Amino acid sequence: MTDKERLNDILATEKYLANIYNTSASEASNVSLFEFKLKMLEDIHKTQREVFDLMHQKGWYNLEGATESKKEQDIMQLEKELDELPY
Repeated sequence: MTDKERLNDILATEKYLANIYNTSASEASNVSLFEFKLKMLEDIHKTQREVFDLMHQKGWYNLEGATESKKEQDIMQLEKELDELPY
């Protein structure tokens, strides 16, 4: 396994953990448990960002620059989805 593959696996794991801890924190049965899970979620996000930054520095996670047209299209799509929310 290459370093790139390891980091990609770590990043995928951190994303998975973030989803689990997000749900877990929101469903915590008391304030102490909520705060603990929220702290864990924050740590997971920090680690995820560190791995992402390292991969990006090494050229292993490239981002496509967004054009103004693409940004406007995404904003319109998000606004449409927001308007469709039931509340």
